[in-house]
Amino acid sequence: MAQLKAEYEENKEFHELAQKIVEKYPNIWKVDHNRICCVAITNKDRKDDKQLWKVDGVKMPMLLHSPYAWYITIWQNDWESLNEKQKLLLIADVLCSIGEEEGAVNPLDGKDFKIMIRTFKGIDYLDDVDAPNILEQDIRWARE
Repeated sequence: MAQLKAEYEENKEFHELAQKIVEKYPNIWKVDHNRICCVAITNKDRKDDKQLWKVDGVKMPMLLHSPYAWYITIWQNDWESLNEKQKLLLIADVLCSIGEEEGAVNPLDGKDFKIMIRTFKGIDYLDDVDAPNILEQDIRWARE
């Protein structure tokens, strides 16, 4: 039986929130939010063994002709199930995976994600009902 081909739609809310995060915390994330595009898979559910999001960097020579250096893929059903605080934390998590060079992606080895783990006291910050709204509160990011 043939698998259902994924259908994609740009997620503009992700971009708007990412822009606000980058503008509020420019010393934490030094990325041009206009070079990030988030797309949502609208016709399929995420499999349990898949991560909530995926980042793909655009490499040279395609980067020469692309308005975006990074594409974020999420599942629309997952996105809609998150509250605003969770969406903001997910976006901050995604921003940790964006490398310093255009199109570069940091590996999911924890090194670049330490700031999230240290600031929010563990790895389950998306499920923490007491997690702060990082736009409404001033977060003291634990870099070291």
